[in-house]
Amino acid sequence: MTMNPGRTMNSLRNSTVEVICQMLVAIMAFICRTVFIKTMSIEYLGINSLFVNILSVLSLADFGVEVAVTYRLYQSIAENNEKLTRALMRFLRNAFRITAAVVIALGLLCLPFLDAFIKHDPNISNLSLIFLLYLFGYAEKYLISFRRPLVVADQKKYIDTLYSTFFLLIQNMIQIMILIFTHNFILYLIAWVLCTLLNNIALSIKAKKMYPYLKDREAAQLDPQEKKALFKMLPPLIYRSASGIVISNTTNIFISAFLGLASVALYSNYYTLTSIVNQFVYLILKGPVASFGNLNVSHDKHKLRSIFEQYQLITFWLYGFSVVCFWTLIDPFVVLWIGKPYLIERTITAVMLLNFYLLGFRHVINAIKDSMGLFVYFKYKPIWEGAISIAAALILVKPLGLVGILLGTTAGQIATLAVDPYILYKYSLKAKVANYYKKFILYIATVAFSCVVCEYLCSLINLVNPIFDFAMTFLITMIIPNVIFAVFYYKTNEFKSLEEKIFNILRKIKTMIKSHKK
Repeated sequence: MTMNPGRTMNSLRNSTVEVICQMLVAIMAFICRTVFIKTMSIEYLGINSLFVNILSVLSLADFGVEVAVTYRLYQSIAENNEKLTRALMRFLRNAFRITAAVVIALGLLCLPFLDAFIKHDPNISNLSLIFLLYLFGYAEKYLISFRRPLVVADQKKYIDTLYSTFFLLIQNMIQIMILIFTHNFILYLIAWVLCTLLNNIALSIKAKKMYPYLKDREAAQLDPQEKKALFKMLPPLIYRSASGIVISNTTNIFISAFLGLASVALYSNYYTLTSIVNQFVYLILKGPVASFGNLNVSHDKHKLRSIFEQYQLITFWLYGFSVVCFWTLIDPFVVLWIGKPYLIERTITAVMLLNFYLLGFRHVINAIKDSMGLFVYFKYKPIWEGAISIAAALILVKPLGLVGILLGTTAGQIATLAVDPYILYKYSLKAKVANYYKKFILYIATVAFSCVVCEYLCSLINLVNPIFDFAMTFLITMIIPNVIFAVFYYKTNEFKSLEEKIFNILRKIKTMIKSHKK
């Protein structure tokens, strides 16, 4: 079993690789989307977002098995229990095969009813074939890549990232050439399916070499007690996954059904930009998640609380800064990128950014809870979250349109963030949760204040050249929010601890560089 050199260095390595690779992927994906907008009709842009969301809902067939097994892998790896690891991986392989069959079956059932998801008939040929290609692209994950969770649990997420980045870059380059020379959406999707397939195969081969003991099938069966523990985890995970998917992935389905594909396309441009940044920020924050699962086993609650509070400050800083940047820069950027016809109302942008901020905190706290196994305490709570989100969206869509659909998502996010911290503090951190809520409200107020200040300062800029105007707005937005955040929080214990930790890491890196030169 591979031994970890240290939580901090593993987290740093995972985060560094993730950030660099995400930057490369984001740049190439942005170029690919720009070419897509210029070469394909707006209906194709809308259908792409719609089908991705439909199949994300079908991924509920996972039933939370991957999260449950990954949580158990943290412990089996920490204990060097190769026998249990082999049994867990065999269990996951069989579960994924069943999942693939269920996803395909559900997708085929949806096929005759695709028109129900679209308000106006789109001018798109071969709609059924397009959906089947998306379906196969999603199902193949469960047939091949069941070893990925082991790589992640062993704090080697950077390996998965390197493989994914390589194949995504190849995929985007091929897709760009297809769009420019053929304008063929079917070939565009085939390139995605094949590159995804090759990525899964390559990572599976790498995992076999990294963990040769997986080839030993002797006694690779979970004992009844272990199976019982796993199946006990599944109900709350199913409810949690259902809620998350409903909150995050039904927006485009509602927009298409009630407002049409053109509205999906306009919204998806903004959502794509926020998603790129969300993935970028989340990847920075996700690096230390495996360390939370590992540290939780040590039962040092004081240290765990201290690290969690530092982590929350980083989460606020990165997502808060991103919100301010989007608020001041996203409209000018869209105008420079694809033109004024693709702008959306500022009210829509405001609600979308609120959801972006809440979703960021929700993803982070969910990842931590998963690594600690706290999903077993959730029971039926996520069902109510999903129900609130859907009900609010259906009630508000008629009077408010797209804003109403997004506010439905907001309602679900707030329900999640009202309960999740309580569970985390009660069952793992062993402390009162009131301090968390107080800080969370203060964080939101700080972000709102920063948005107002930056918007006012940027409104004073009135240069003739739109590029120079954007550059000055960008400069103000890069500086002002960080100054405000620093002034508000530099005296806190979390800030001081992070400052000390950063200096320690820099000293270690400096020492390593010096020793390497010698």
